[in-house]
Amino acid sequence: MLKINLPSPYEDETDIKQWFALMRVALKATEKTYEEFVKNLTEEERKNVNLRFNNSFDELEKVKRLQEELDSDYSKTQEVWIEIDRV
Repeated sequence: MLKINLPSPYEDETDIKQWFALMRVALKATEKTYEEFVKNLTEEERKNVNLRFNNSFDELEKVKRLQEELDSDYSKTQEVWIEIDRV
């Protein structure tokens, strides 16, 4: 499995224009990573490759811990990533 973290608009004082630029870079990197991941696979094998978005809400215990640790104006629940995986 490959995991590509997407940028958070809430980190490092990133303004929205910078965030969109970072997202374009992240998505282009994801596309290149996907192409590299599947380049030697057969068509049948490619059907078993998943591309999915995930976020920190997928792990309930993690969410509970984050809610306890974070202040009200910043939230790691905004963490989002793309996973490329074979079934």
